[in-house]
Amino acid sequence: MATILNCSLPPVPSSFDISKPAVIKGSIAAPKKRDLELLGPKFQAFVRRRFHNRTHSEDEKIQKDIYGSGDVEVEDFSDDEVETPELARLDPRNWKEQDHYKVLGLSKYRYKATSAKIKAAFHKKVLRHHPDKKAAAGNTNDDAFFKCIQKAHEILTDPVKRRQFDSVDDYFPDTFPIRQGQG
Repeated sequence: MATILNCSLPPVPSSFDISKPAVIKGSIAAPKKRDLELLGPKFQAFVRRRFHNRTHSEDEKIQKDIYGSGDVEVEDFSDDEVETPELARLDPRNWKEQDHYKVLGLSKYRYKATSAKIKAAFHKKVLRHHPDKKAAAGNTNDDAFFKCIQKAHEILTDPVKRRQFDSVDDYFPDTFPIRQGQG
């Protein structure tokens, strides 16, 4: 069943003359089929609001409370990455061979990780693996992994060093994606 809206049109301007022929200034092009890519911060914010059943203003307030007045970071719905025993055995002298994203727990984001996400991951790792905290618990052997965490943070927060690391990253895509309908 169709719904008919009752709306009124504005009055015709007094300068309008019905006896003059109409002038065509352009035409409407035929519609084109486009692929819609559901990604980006706006779509992720939409999904987050839908997931938590929030209004736009409620979500914006909560995000500002969590992340401060700067850029609103997209909330992560998944759990933290599991630290494997091989990470704990990393040698800080071999920092060139280490996967800096994996050390900080950002391997699922890789080159897409924002500076805020890198900073938050670094702080989380430092709180968990700081040598003073481990010394209080009786374990004095975690200093090596802590140095790896510091080196990963140093590389990923420096734009030049991060670009250099990403350029040799095995997970970085070497080709441009081809959309359907293009060559």
